[in-house]
Amino acid sequence: MTITDAKGCSNTASVDVTVNSLPIVTISGETTICEGETTILTATEAESYQWSTGATTRSIEVAEGGEYYVVITDEHGCVSEPTEVVVTVNPLPVITIEGSNIIYGGVSTLLIAKGEADSFVWTRNGVEVGYERVLTVNIAGEYIVTGTNANGCSSTASIEMFDDETEYLLTINYVYEDGSEAAEPYQASLMYNVGYDVESPVINCYTADRLLVSGVMPFDDVTETVIYTENPPVTSELDAVACDRYVWNDITYYESGDYEQVFDAANGCDSIVILHLTMGDCAQDLVINNSWTWVSSYMNSESMVSEIFEYSNLPWTTTSDILVVQSPADGNNDMLIATPGTNMDFQWDYRRGYQVFSTSEDELIMSIEGISLSHNTLCQFL
Repeated sequence: MTITDAKGCSNTASVDVTVNSLPIVTISGETTICEGETTILTATEAESYQWSTGATTRSIEVAEGGEYYVVITDEHGCVSEPTEVVVTVNPLPVITIEGSNIIYGGVSTLLIAKGEADSFVWTRNGVEVGYERVLTVNIAGEYIVTGTNANGCSSTASIEMFDDETEYLLTINYVYEDGSEAAEPYQASLMYNVGYDVESPVINCYTADRLLVSGVMPFDDVTETVIYTENPPVTSELDAVACDRYVWNDITYYESGDYEQVFDAANGCDSIVILHLTMGDCAQDLVINNSWTWVSSYMNSESMVSEIFEYSNLPWTTTSDILVVQSPADGNNDMLIATPGTNMDFQWDYRRGYQVFSTSEDELIMSIEGISLSHNTLCQFL
C-alpha cells in the first residue's frame, strides 16, 4: 500500500493476509430412538459450540424427536454454517396381559399377551419360560412379558399368579315328581374348573330324567336335581286249557275263569298277567303215543340175557281220567297207568299188585323181577 501526504511525500507498506476456510461440522449419534429413550448427539471438535437447544457443549442428550442444529467456531475464530440432524422417536407398543391370576387346584390356565408386537418373551421370577403370545401357566409366581414391535421398541406387562385350593360343594338331589325324596342326595367337594360325571341311581319302576349328571364346577356351590317319573305297569294275557286243575305260579286253579297275578317286569315295575283258563273233559283228549319198547332181562346158565320187544298200538282202556295200557310182556297183569297231571305233564305209575313205583321224568325206565319198561315219549294232550 502507498500513502502520499499533503506535501507530496509518499511511503509504501505491505501486509500478508491469510483467509481460513469455514469449519465443517458433522453430528454423530443415534437419530432413531424409542419412546422413553435418549440419544447423544456429538458435534465435530471445535473451540466453541452453539446448539439450537441453547447448549454450548460438544454433545447434547435429547429425548424428543425433531430437528437439531449446531454452529461451531474453530481456533481461527471461523464460524461454521449451521448443521442439522433429525431425531425420530418411535412409540412403544402397548402390552397388556389377559387371563385370570388364580391357579385353581393346579389346573393350568392361559395368559395371553395383547398388543401390537411382533415378538414376545415371558419370564417367571426372572427366568425365561416362553416365547409365544400365549403362555400356559400352572405354577404361581410373577410373570412378565416383553413385547417388541417392528421398530425394535419394547414394553412390558406383568401379573402375579396365585394358587387357589378352594373347594365348592356339588349336591345332586333325587326326587319324585311330587318333590319327595327318591334317593339319598349325592354330595362332593370339588375345586373350580373340575369336571364331574355322576350316574343317577336306579330306582325300580321309575325312570330318571337324567341318567348322567355332568358339568364343570364354577366359582360357587352347585345344586342339581334329578326327577324320577313312575313307569306304567306292563299288562299281558295268557290263555290255557286244563282237565281238572291248572297250576300257575304255585297256585292251583280248579274252575274256568279269568285270573290275575302280578310279577316283576324287566323295567322293575309290576307286570300284570291275566289268565283266561278253560277247564274241559279230558277223557277223550288223552292219547298215548306209539313206539313202546318192553325189555325182558333174565339170567341163563352163562350170562344175563335181554329180550327186546317192539310194540305199537298197545291195547288200552280209559275211565274218566285214567289210561290203562295192558302189558303183553309176561301176562302177569303188569300195567302202565297214565294219570293226567297239570301243565301238559303226567305222573307215570308202574304197578305190580299193590306195589307202585312213580316218576315224572320224560323217560320212564323201571324194573320189576327182570321186566323193564322204557318209554321215550310222554302222553300228551291233543
